[in-house]
Amino acid sequence: MAGHSKSISFILAFGVFVVSACLVRSLITELTFKNNNFYGTHYDFIAFFSAGKAILNHNIYGLYDAASQTALQRQVISHPIGASGYMPFLNPPFVAVLLSPLALFNINTARLIWLVISAILAIFIVYQLTKGLQPKQRLLAIGLLIFTFPLFQTFIEGQLSILVLLGGCAGYLFFKRKQKLLSGASLVLLWVIPQFGVFAAIGLFVKREWQMLTGWLLSTLGIVLVALPFTGLKIYFDYIKVLASTTSNHFINLNTPGQLTWRGALNKTLGINGFYESLIGPNHTKIVNALYILSSIALVLVLALTIRKLGKKWSVRQEALIFSAALLISCVIDPHLYAQDTIVVFLLLPALFIFFKQSIMKSIILFAALCDLMLLDQYSRVHFFTLLAVVWAMIYIKQAQLKKIEKII
Repeated sequence: MAGHSKSISFILAFGVFVVSACLVRSLITELTFKNNNFYGTHYDFIAFFSAGKAILNHNIYGLYDAASQTALQRQVISHPIGASGYMPFLNPPFVAVLLSPLALFNINTARLIWLVISAILAIFIVYQLTKGLQPKQRLLAIGLLIFTFPLFQTFIEGQLSILVLLGGCAGYLFFKRKQKLLSGASLVLLWVIPQFGVFAAIGLFVKREWQMLTGWLLSTLGIVLVALPFTGLKIYFDYIKVLASTTSNHFINLNTPGQLTWRGALNKTLGINGFYESLIGPNHTKIVNALYILSSIALVLVLALTIRKLGKKWSVRQEALIFSAALLISCVIDPHLYAQDTIVVFLLLPALFIFFKQSIMKSIILFAALCDLMLLDQYSRVHFFTLLAVVWAMIYIKQAQLKKIEKII
């Protein structure tokens, strides 16, 4: 059995490296393909670049304005891009301030700078989250994970989800050192993709981590105040309206010809809504919404009841099991979970060291293979990652419940 296990691990590792090589080649092709004043056909970074430009041009109220953003983006790509004809900026105003230095460069230079920053951050994060491995194993783990599909999507799109992962990683590192105020403060980066901030805040509230919540509140106020001279306060109310409108757009028939705040391919998302949209097909919005709502309520209810059953005192293993289940459930109920946002599952890596002490490298190889499964889901009507994430979460919840029963006995 041990020999079979080793052979399977070798085959999976080889497969991950082959996929990584193909993804690296795709990234090189992207960065060398001339498309007007832009290289490549992945346009997400243009939204971040034009948001930075809006700050530099002192046009803060153009940040979420379709006409202003379209005008800026037409200077880069002369034809309509994205499902809405332009790439909307959907992140908080302070994020545009953070990005504004990139807008001092031309679009392609800025994109390369952000790619280098993202790659360095990714290596740093994976290095920190695999602490406990031998040096050679740690190097292998970085090699396996650094070009799995979620990180590749982050790199090729020039996405900001790497900042969310950085915030989660820093929060974990400070938490381990029992510096809860700093741990909470690090989570300010979760607001870059607000739904992850909301999920994390609920989790901390349930666990009554008041010190972390205090640190988070202070850091949030701090970053808003630092950016205030560039943004003003009113734009945040505009942003809340944009966020509400964008969220509602995920639950309507996107084939409508009307102008929307956000329009995209829901069937490519890796959450439960994307799973049902892909499986059932377009123009069945009410059925998809009903199934999504019922499934989400069921998953959250199972998690909530388990947390209630466990009481206040948890073992280290139970903490890791519930955290892992909560993270996976947060992902699948996220209505806007594209592949680049799933890099938050890398926060499961420290938990693997608790669950699989004797076979940690095998578990990391399997984890990398599961991450690459998302690539298959881009072409399959059945989203295997979504199914596995739900099953994975339920297994962890069941294990946490069994540990509680063992203690009572």
